[in-house]
Parts: sequence; C-alpha cells; structure tokens
Amino acid sequence: MAGPGFQFFDLASGEVIGSAAYPSDGPVIADFLLEHGHIELNFLPPEDELRAYIEPGVRDGTVSAIVSRTAWGVLVGVVTYELSHRYADYQPDDRKHEVHGYISEGLVHRDFRGEPGVRKGWGIGTASLRAALTDLEERGAREIYTDRDAENISSGLSLHRAGFVDIGTFADPKKRTEGSGFTTLARFTSG
Repeated sequence: MAGPGFQFFDLASGEVIGSAAYPSDGPVIADFLLEHGHIELNFLPPEDELRAYIEPGVRDGTVSAIVSRTAWGVLVGVVTYELSHRYADYQPDDRKHEVHGYISEGLVHRDFRGEPGVRKGWGIGTASLRAALTDLEERGAREIYTDRDAENISSGLSLHRAGFVDIGTFADPKKRTEGSGFTTLARFTSG
C-alpha cells in the first residue's frame, strides 16, 4: 500500500496532484464531502455519521482516501475506500468469505467537474478512482464494490468506463430518500 502523501497522479502539468491522504486529513475530507457532496442523486449520511466514519477511519487507516489538491493546496477531489466484507453476499461463491474493496465516496469540487454536453472535466474523478482501485488491488482485493442511485446516469457512466459492471438494483428507501429510491450495486473485478 502506498503511504500517506504518495503521489498517484499529476494532472495539467502540476496544477492538480492526487495523493494518498495523511492520517490528519480526516476532518478536511469530511468538511469537503459535506460542503460539496449535497448534489442531486448523491447520498451522504448525516454529518455526525459521516464524521464518525471518515475522521477516525482516515486517522487509524481503516478508511483510505485519495485526495486531489491544486498546486496551491486547495482540496478539489476525494475518493474514500476500504477493505471490507460489506457485500459478501455478492461475492463469487468461492470467495464469499474473502475481503473485498468498497469505494464509499467519490467527489470532485463543483468548479472542477465536467457537465455533460457543456464542458469536459479535468479528469480528477477518473484519476482518483483509478488510483483507489490500484491501491485496493495491491492490498489484495480481487473484487471492489460501489453503489449509486439507480437514476444517477453520470455516475454509472463513469463507473462503467473504469471497468465496473452493474450487478444488482434494489429498493433502498433509507439511503435513497430522493431520486429513484433504488440503489444500483456495481462490481469491479481485478485482472
């Protein structure tokens, strides 16, 4: 696993650099998600739950993150992920008890993300997701899962481009209070 500060990518000739989060980055990551994550069809847990997951998780290493910052230090993108048994029921039969990866959040600052049909993004989300997948694979995850609102077409397209395949859609009224009320689960299979 790449250690804190390990540089995964450099976009636009050093204007945006993606690296592994430092243990002290948890509060900044939580603030970023809370400020920029309330967008249509994106689920965020209540602030106290999000902070209780992100802050100690990043500090103790149970939650990893790729953070993207501008050359002047402004946070513009985050992908959080972990090794998990969260989706054991969706694992292949011979791997049900094996650890797998889970991508929990992926978010780019509104000023740096693309808008379909209007402008192309910087590639921050794509590069961050690829870095997280690489890190999880290097840590032994053969299957990596993520979920999204079933109606979130933009997220689905990004995940499909990265190699994820939709494997199920289910009613999720607790998590999907807006949009379709359904969650689509997607899996990336290594190698």
